[in-house]
Amino acid sequence: RKIKKMFLTTRATSVLCSKGFERVSIPILTATFVTKKFSSTTTSTKGSELSVSLYQYEICPFSCKVRAVLDYFKVPYSKTEINPLTKSNHPKPLVDGKPYRKVPVAVINGETFVESGRIIEVLQQKLSTQQISSVNRKSSLETIFTQEGAKWMDWADKKLMVLLFPNITRSFPESWAAFSYVWRAPNFSFMDKLSSQCIGALAMFFAQGKIKKKYGIDDEREALQGAIKEFLDVLGEKKFITGDNLTIGDLCVFAAFRSIEGLQTFNDSMKVQKLDQWYQRTKKEIAQLSFD
Repeated sequence: RKIKKMFLTTRATSVLCSKGFERVSIPILTATFVTKKFSSTTTSTKGSELSVSLYQYEICPFSCKVRAVLDYFKVPYSKTEINPLTKSNHPKPLVDGKPYRKVPVAVINGETFVESGRIIEVLQQKLSTQQISSVNRKSSLETIFTQEGAKWMDWADKKLMVLLFPNITRSFPESWAAFSYVWRAPNFSFMDKLSSQCIGALAMFFAQGKIKKKYGIDDEREALQGAIKEFLDVLGEKKFITGDNLTIGDLCVFAAFRSIEGLQTFNDSMKVQKLDQWYQRTKKEIAQLSFD
């Protein structure tokens, strides 16, 4: 097979997802080469007539947030992993007349939506207006999307998820481990995977200080532990954050931790037994719920 010539260029590249991640643009050495389209992986589930295609980064907590809602309501969807360096397989919809290059992006019944909050809002509307034959699904819509749950979704977006980037990139080995997800991308070429991990990990590591300064973070691990304590103090002895029923708040906090599952930051966080118990309980609830 012919090896395409690779040209190295220095340019400003946005590394990773939304909010604190995707808004970091720093000059890095990037490889410009032709990449194949990432094949979509479909999660087949029952109970919905919705057609959803999700464009994401696996370790983006905002992408995971959308997936958590889709998984909970058993909505079939395809997911496409975006090349973090070239974004060659990003749909780049026009937003305010300019190509939108962030994730997540969702195509729902042929319409394109951006930003996790808006995508979830549309999913809620679509599910609410569907012909619901299941009493369980109707009940779940009412218990998931509550005002109190929405407060914790906002907390997850603005506090918890902001703290993840500086924690998973606090050392180069941790940043390298964070970018190892690219090796699970089924249709990235070997060079795509290698260059994404090498360049991406380096870029994320050097961006860490900038993110900490932007959000006024002194000790990133201490700040994360403080956020976890805040969550657990409110959780108390309840099953979920507002009581016996799972809400959108639980799903979003769960999604934040699921995005870094397997990394050192996740392992350190789950040493808090109460958090680990809540996490496993939430995961089980999502997996076992049936609308049949």
